[in-house]
Amino acid sequence: MPSRNRRGRREPGTYHVYNRGRSRRLVFIDDRDRRHFVSLLGRFAALHADTMSVASYCPMGTHFHLNLWQKEVGGLEAFMRSLLTAYVKYFNHRHGLNGPLFAGPYRARRLNSAKAFKWAVVYVHDNHRDGVAHRFSSHTAFIDEGQRPPWLAVEPALRVFGGPAEYGRYVNAVAER
Repeated sequence: MPSRNRRGRREPGTYHVYNRGRSRRLVFIDDRDRRHFVSLLGRFAALHADTMSVASYCPMGTHFHLNLWQKEVGGLEAFMRSLLTAYVKYFNHRHGLNGPLFAGPYRARRLNSAKAFKWAVVYVHDNHRDGVAHRFSSHTAFIDEGQRPPWLAVEPALRVFGGPAEYGRYVNAVAER
């Protein structure tokens, strides 16, 4: 990863991570691409469980959003390198392409407070309103215990909100603004 992309990630904490396709092109063409991205999230979340965890996610058509907890320095970079390398290889092979898929290095913004974390989770889940992405975001895992994959760190995230009911109220309050 370029050094400019490492600034501010020298300590454990929560990060809002995102990236767009080159020239804003689609990086998730269909449901199969979205399903594969989410399955890679699960695979690499399990492999990197000691150094980081996934709090929320939403793959959109032209971009993705993640909220990640870095437990050890370097955990975020190793996870993102694994995830994006695997996804780009899959995408290029499946669609007969080669070269870069994303506009550049992913962006990761440190979330320095519970308020910032809540906002970021709701922002990521608010992207589900486009319909297609709704089926592939972690929003349903926050409101339906039966929809929670074991690799998704929903419980710690819900504790920040004060539980599922408070999460729902927070989402509704943001939507009403």
